[in-house]
Amino acid sequence: MAPGEEEGDGPAADEGRGRPRARSGEPLSEKQARFVDGLVQRIGLAPDELSKLIGEASGGAAQALDDLDRRQASELIDRLQELGRARGVDLDAQPRASDKQVGFMKSLARRAHLSDEAFAAFLQERAGVTVPEEVGKRDASQVIDALLAMTQGGAKPGAPAPGADFGAGGARGGARGGG
Repeated sequence: MAPGEEEGDGPAADEGRGRPRARSGEPLSEKQARFVDGLVQRIGLAPDELSKLIGEASGGAAQALDDLDRRQASELIDRLQELGRARGVDLDAQPRASDKQVGFMKSLARRAHLSDEAFAAFLQERAGVTVPEEVGKRDASQVIDALLAMTQGGAKPGAPAPGADFGAGGARGGARGGG
């Protein structure tokens, strides 16, 4: 046990209560750093506010994000999420679909002969929005798959049709028969 630590406060203390605690001493991971950067941007946190939170999360030991260990970075993430929720920021929102995805959804809706009203209802049912520009990136993939299923067999562009065979010795199956 580390000095000042009580029984049940060690690295495994939170195991079984949700998530394992991050290990102290190891530098923060790239994933943690990216997550912190994303939270800071979504919350609109000023640099001096971030510095203050870094100091609090590290017990005054760190001044910059790169100075944090994994446990301290985890504490900072918790504090940022609390702050975001307190400021009314939707931290669960996913990034919007790309312009390419939006265009493809519109194209597929036309190919499926969906009216504007039917397409809006389709999007509402699958993504909780009524226009393709508001569909989230993850939801866009599911919407596209569903639209593809409504049009010509459901194959994605460039994908072989189910059961397609490119001929004996073709690209799909290699040489056959051994002769």
